[in-house]
Amino acid sequence: MKVLPLPPPLPPAGLGTSAALRALAGALPHGVVTTDTKGIVTFWSEEAARITGFGVEETVGKPWADFASDSPLGAAGSRQSSVFSSIRARDGRELRVLRNAVQLVGDDGTVLGVLETFAEAPLPVAA
Repeated sequence: MKVLPLPPPLPPAGLGTSAALRALAGALPHGVVTTDTKGIVTFWSEEAARITGFGVEETVGKPWADFASDSPLGAAGSRQSSVFSSIRARDGRELRVLRNAVQLVGDDGTVLGVLETFAEAPLPVAA
């Protein structure tokens, strides 16, 4: 599967991101976060704020590692993945979530960052 780039690259501050990304994030029933190549949050959706309790001003510009326990892309250099994992809520709880991530790649093949979605995952049913 080919990884499609987002036009244009996200600005470092994240507050002036494209209207298209905001509209897409607003239409999804998942939290949406983007990070730059250093793992710094550049975009945080309203649904991400609802799920976690952290607002845009508390997340953009901060390391995603402050909120998520690990990278769903892993150290193997994967370009996309889906994993059950946890993220931290504002009240300190660990939230079980399904995280989907894909690298954002420029036209020249340069990795620009990561786009990740997350949704609360149901707890396993006891047998």
